[in-house]
Amino acid sequence: MINKNEQRQLQKEALKTLSIHQKQTESNRLYQLLFETAAWQEAGTIAVTLSMPIELDTAPVIEAAWSANKKTVVPKIVNHQMIFVPFDDGSSLQTGQLSIREPVTEVAVSANKIDMVIVQV
Repeated sequence: MINKNEQRQLQKEALKTLSIHQKQTESNRLYQLLFETAAWQEAGTIAVTLSMPIELDTAPVIEAAWSANKKTVVPKIVNHQMIFVPFDDGSSLQTGQLSIREPVTEVAVSANKIDMVIVQV
């Protein structure tokens, strides 16, 4: 059985083989499928990562959430633990412990306030 790290590596390699056009077409298809779900439409607060260059670009997801008046939260590592913090177009970003962009704030949003979590494998 393939472990999580091996699966991520396989996925990264597969993504590298896609042309820019293929990647954009597939990305748009995924966004549309997400936005059509009842879970998306009913969610008031969305948790999503700030994507790395090789990953699916989450900026369109975040922008769609904002356009639909949804709150967005993103993960942040504080004291070796992941919390979710508010994220909006005025958020200041810094590079976190895992070389991932994250907001400067450490004001956590309670997990029971999050209606949908979007993750990349």
